[in-house]
Formats: sequence, C-alpha cells, structure tokens
Amino acid sequence: MNSGYLYQTTYFNQPWTWIKRVVEALIVVVAVYWIDLREIEVGSGLLLIGYVFAGALAIYMLSRPIDELAFDKEKLYYIQRSFIPFFNRSKAYKISEIRRIKSTAAFTPILPMYGLMPSEFVRSKIEITSKDGLSERRSFTINKKELDKIVTEVNAMVH
Repeated sequence: MNSGYLYQTTYFNQPWTWIKRVVEALIVVVAVYWIDLREIEVGSGLLLIGYVFAGALAIYMLSRPIDELAFDKEKLYYIQRSFIPFFNRSKAYKISEIRRIKSTAAFTPILPMYGLMPSEFVRSKIEITSKDGLSERRSFTINKKELDKIVTEVNAMVH
C-alpha cells in the first residue's frame, strides 16, 4: 500500500486474483486442445491458428488490468494495474471539485465463481458529480464493502 493513501484496495496483490486468472487461461488452452483432439484433421492449418488464438487469449486473461481505488486527503484515484506496464492506467479526481459521489455496488468476490462468468460481467458502478454539474460514471470490479467504505469516506470529506 502506498503510504500516501488514506485507503487503497489491494486486489493486484491478492493470491485469489491470480489463481482465478490462471484457471481461466488454462480453461481456454485446454478447450482448444480438446477441440484439436476431437475435430481437427492432422496437418490442418486450423490447428496452428487455434493455438495462436488460445495463447493470445490466455495472455490477455492474465495481463488485463485489475481495478483498484484509492484516496488521499486531496484526490480520489481510479487505478488499473497490470503486470505489463503498457496496460497500467490511472485517473485522479480532486476531492475539492467533487460535489457528490454515489455507488451501485453489485460486485462480491464469490459471485463470478457461482456462475462461472468473468467478473467483468458483474461490475460495480460509481457516479462522480463535480461542482460544475458534470458527472462521470465508472464501472469496475471492486468489492461492495470496500466501495461503500470509500464512497462514504470521500463523501464525508466533500461535505
């Protein structure tokens, strides 16, 4: 955790995040291998295309950015972290310019595993309304309890 932040989510450093991603990538590779054993003729060019596609998809599943939120006394940060630096992104919002922040938190860590669906389909949302009347919506996979805590604390700092 960055010592400058008052609070920061730490999904990037949690083992469960990486175990889930490795399992997803393995499922893709095994599925292509199974299709290869069942459907594709020996010497077919489709075999190579399938493995290249599966490899690229597996790399994407492992390297896609992980959503994080953090805040300090002056700013709220939306951070997307990946182990490939090219995919890292960050957006800072000045708390002094925020009029209101509200959330519709739906994401719980176990929910995607029940439906065997990627967590991208079960996303929480926040709406940040600035003092000049503009609003911005963000969608991410942050746990409901952590998101509620961040929204409550940032709203307390705003008022």
